[in-house]
Amino acid sequence: MGIGAKAMQPSDGEIIARCQNGDKEAFGVIVRRYMKRAYYAALVIVGEHNEAMDLSQEAFVRAFKGIKRFDTSMPFFPWYHRTLKNLWINRGRKGRGVRFHSLSPTDDEDHKQLEIESPTEGPFVAAEKSEMAEVLAREMDALDADKREILYLRHFENLSYREMAETLGIPEGTVMSRLHGARQALRARMEKYL
Repeated sequence: MGIGAKAMQPSDGEIIARCQNGDKEAFGVIVRRYMKRAYYAALVIVGEHNEAMDLSQEAFVRAFKGIKRFDTSMPFFPWYHRTLKNLWINRGRKGRGVRFHSLSPTDDEDHKQLEIESPTEGPFVAAEKSEMAEVLAREMDALDADKREILYLRHFENLSYREMAETLGIPEGTVMSRLHGARQALRARMEKYL
């Protein structure tokens, strides 16, 4: 898709306004736009593929039911993420472990940017990086849910501090403090490997 075609796509707010006016098909556009991102956000929370699929889909259903309350001037994903997290808390899943499946090299085109191996590296360097990715995933898995979540939003979703604050419903200062604490905790866990 070229830049011109992308610019012509309706905004989330425009699509959701159509939903709010009774166009049920319009919500399908939002689901397709965010379903992968929603899945990975759920995977960070629950740590298991099938459960992440169920949770992300159930959160889309809940978001659709509450679409009339959505402020179309605001970004969709932070609102969806809060819905997803509230649903998880209501299910009583707080404190579950998480695995970052996306850190492993994959053949899936959508994950190319997350690959660890560089095509110019030899097999020994690639093996070392793959092993380090597994260690990183395991050590992130050992962190508490709040630390995993804030690291995921910053380093996997590449959200700004402002976007993280909107997503989590906390002040930017708290985001910076939590992120610093999460990085310190991960660094302490990784020291024995470096």
